[in-house]
Amino acid sequence: MIKKLIVATGAAALLSTFVFGRDVVSYAKTFGSNVREAVKSEIDLEFEVDRARQMVEELMPWQQGFQDFFGVATLTECAINKCATILRGNNANYFT
Repeated sequence: MIKKLIVATGAAALLSTFVFGRDVVSYAKTFGSNVREAVKSEIDLEFEVDRARQMVEELMPWQQGFQDFFGVATLTECAINKCATILRGNNANYFT
């Protein structure tokens, strides 16, 4: 079964190379890109919003752990504090 699949795939690749020439890779990439874009365009906006909410909910425990460990509320606050430390010239602990 697997041997037949490998042989069929090889035959299809060989035939497509003869038909399309060296451009077969470009055609395959374009086909794949068009299929991917068509599938993405069919996804409902509500589904994307639900997906984003789920991703935010998954980040919330991580955010709480970050706040407990570093004593700051957000990554933005941490970045601002680190930049302020560097600008003041006290960058000895920049990589810590």
